[in-house]
Amino acid sequence: MAVITIVGVTGVIIDSLLTVGGVFVFTSPVYGIPIPLWLIALWLAFAGTLRHSLRYFIGHWWLCAGAGAVFGPLSYYGGVRLGAVTFGYPLSVSLAVLSLVWALVLPCAFYIAARVEARRQTLQFND
Repeated sequence: MAVITIVGVTGVIIDSLLTVGGVFVFTSPVYGIPIPLWLIALWLAFAGTLRHSLRYFIGHWWLCAGAGAVFGPLSYYGGVRLGAVTFGYPLSVSLAVLSLVWALVLPCAFYIAARVEARRQTLQFND
């Protein structure tokens, strides 16, 4: 649960900053936060995959950064194509910004997951 909370909150902050910075434009109600509730739910769901289906990336930092640089922006582009979000800048600029952000975010998310798991194991061993 700690991984989901930490990575989820981090993702919400990152996407909120990108929204305030004009990279994203959302049309759905935001209830006082820069991003819609469904995007918060997506961040929490994504965080839940880190220690399971995406576990291979832990320790493979360059591969992780490359996958983030490619697939992170593609997921947002999919959102654009579905009409859930629009980019506030030209497509190439938005994708370049997202590529850089996700090349950093994805390895950091796995680092967080690995550290939380190591901490959990240490606490179990000491009990």
